[in-house]
Amino acid sequence: MTNTNLLYVLPFSLYSNVGVLLLWEKGVQTKYRLQPVDLESGEHNQPDFIRLNPLGKVPVLIHEDLPPIPDSLAIAQFLDHDETLKTHDPAVLALVEQFRQISIKGVKLGEAPPESDEKARHELAKVRDQLVAYQAQYPDLGYDRRLEAYDARTRWLSEPSVYKGMKQTWDDLLDQCERRLGEGAAFLVGDQHSLADIYATAFLFSASSQLKDPLFANRPALHAYYQAQWTRPAVIGAFTR
Repeated sequence: MTNTNLLYVLPFSLYSNVGVLLLWEKGVQTKYRLQPVDLESGEHNQPDFIRLNPLGKVPVLIHEDLPPIPDSLAIAQFLDHDETLKTHDPAVLALVEQFRQISIKGVKLGEAPPESDEKARHELAKVRDQLVAYQAQYPDLGYDRRLEAYDARTRWLSEPSVYKGMKQTWDDLLDQCERRLGEGAAFLVGDQHSLADIYATAFLFSASSQLKDPLFANRPALHAYYQAQWTRPAVIGAFTR
């Protein structure tokens, strides 16, 4: 792992999209190298990466000699030193938190619940065993946090109520945004582009490629809003990179 300015990402994953879009919106995309994390090899679970983010998640921002910044909201607040994205505004943060409670993977399960898949469960168990082994080998790294996050995610496979509830929460959030935009608002919070719009755009971008249910059916204002976001140079740059 190198300590130059970079952003660790899983290319085109949801929160990686948030991180990359933040770089473009703040005009600092040339100051940070994008460093892909190899999910297939389990790089995100290995000790070097856990030292950067104990939860084993992306994005993680590395800036010179500062400690790693391992969360998209913390990255936003670090980059937005001039508050042009209103990253400390309570109303903006409230809507951002609603998006952060959503997992597009969970919503996808809610659309098409998986059948029992013993092979998938076996692979999940193998990964967990590896995490337990790392925990024993590196007790100072706090692998308990990674295990807790991993277990919470894998419970979706055995608890249908979790992903069914996620699907309903997602639909409710989209309807909430539709009502706001349908009243003539150009932005999701206040009268200027903010962090809430960045999260919404990243979520809509990910959802449009992963979900079966049409996002914009009966949501014309949200559709127009999303099309308007795609006129922003930052969105074009971040999502067509």
